[in-house]
Amino acid sequence: MAFKFPGVGSSVSVGEIEGATLVTAAETIAANDNDTTIPTSAATKAYADGVGGGISNIVEDVTPQLGANLDLNTFGIGDAGDLTKEITFDVSGATTASTATIVSSHTTDRTITLPDATATLATTAETAMSSLGTVSTGLTGVLRADSGVLSADTDVTDLVDNLAVSALADGTDGELITWDAAGAPATVAAGTSTHVLTSNGAGAAPTFQAATAATTEVGDAWDQGFSEGWLINPFDLSADSNAEMTESLASTGSADYTPFQIRLIGATSSGAGATIEGPGLSWNREGSMAQAWDLDFVLEGNFSLSDAATQDVFFGIGGGCVGSGLVVADATETSRHVGFFVQDATLYASNADNTTQTTDDISAGITLTNFNTYRIEYNAGVNILFYVNGTLESTSSTNLPSGSSTAFTPAYGITARGTNDPAMYLSRFAFFAIKAGQTW
Repeated sequence: MAFKFPGVGSSVSVGEIEGATLVTAAETIAANDNDTTIPTSAATKAYADGVGGGISNIVEDVTPQLGANLDLNTFGIGDAGDLTKEITFDVSGATTASTATIVSSHTTDRTITLPDATATLATTAETAMSSLGTVSTGLTGVLRADSGVLSADTDVTDLVDNLAVSALADGTDGELITWDAAGAPATVAAGTSTHVLTSNGAGAAPTFQAATAATTEVGDAWDQGFSEGWLINPFDLSADSNAEMTESLASTGSADYTPFQIRLIGATSSGAGATIEGPGLSWNREGSMAQAWDLDFVLEGNFSLSDAATQDVFFGIGGGCVGSGLVVADATETSRHVGFFVQDATLYASNADNTTQTTDDISAGITLTNFNTYRIEYNAGVNILFYVNGTLESTSSTNLPSGSSTAFTPAYGITARGTNDPAMYLSRFAFFAIKAGQTW
């Protein structure tokens, strides 16, 4: 009889089994390497125990190698009991080092996401702003207020918007941040006590400067009711009850007076007119001539015109602008004066220094047939401001009158230059004011 074993190509007969010799552990399998012996179980164990190269634990293999990719089978590699363990990877292409080390010290799960492109995985370490140097346009980050460093561990598209005061570099107390003429960041040097921050205009950084003494301008005083050192003098412009005012009529010109209004009529013939001159304001209380044009003053009055053609009109200070019932022709006069001229339908702001006249056409936007308020603010030696209905229409700083003059008188009037019968309607009262404390 013969036995055939699965997977074995030949059969073994009963006679061959009976003739085989048993090999004991003491005899060893290695010493009986033939086909005529059968090892006992003890001999087999002894042989296996004696074969070298085997390991009891994987940690005993100090040079492990994989023959193919390692399948983790849904598991991971790690040591749940020690978070300081390091995983080291070989780095190809390194020039000064052979390994890159990832050290984990987190207490909750963290994920490192690689970009879906060939790129460099940037460090997530916080970087002090002082070590960043020049930051490229593409850099984003959040400047953390608690540490003053740039952190890339959050969405960082608003670096500047979230800049905290505590993150700024140390500076000098009292200085301010600004930009210089080139647009580069700069600081404003600290001033001294009582200094104020003063603009130096476009293209220049502001500076701290000594505060200038507060002054009251003519217009400010007028708007404040002359409560800050101004003397306001309302006066009656009419000539019927005020002996100081002088009425003059030319040709068929006439003047009418009511308790609240004055009407000067140029009549229907060319050259007819009516004028009124006030008292000379250039005499002081001692009876000597004052340097009237060297004083700051304000004159304000209200009037309207019935027509806007073929006429000459004046309202202001300067007796040379009117005379014998007539207003000078064509708004032309070089004697010392300041006032408003109307030539036909054109309104002028005018002044002269007794040699040269300065005029400015301010007609735009003003309806002469409306009842308008005309104001002159005279800042001696500086400028003259011309207002209509509270709006500054012109500023003159040339050919300013100065010194004393007997013609320093309020004057107004109208003269017809055609047959249209023009008329000037005035509020009966005007206002003249001077700054208190001036030598008069």
